Amino acid sequence: MGRRDIEDALKRLENSTQEEVRMAVAQGLKATHGVVYAVAGISSEVQGVGEQVISGAQTMFGEPLAPS
Repeated sequence: MGRRDIEDALKRLENSTQEEVRMAVAQGLKATHGVVYAVAGISSEVQGVGEQVISGAQTMFGEPLAPS
């Protein structure tokens, strides 16, 4: 195995490593994207529940309640 063969092998290894890093970053971004949408969905649900609580309290006490 000559010097040129070793240099070529190292270049292929470097390219392979860079591709692996790109794939890991893409998977991390995909996971982050999923978490962002999940949190947004939970936020909407919590807001909806809060509005129902305020509406129910207004009905029970017969007076408007200011949202906090």
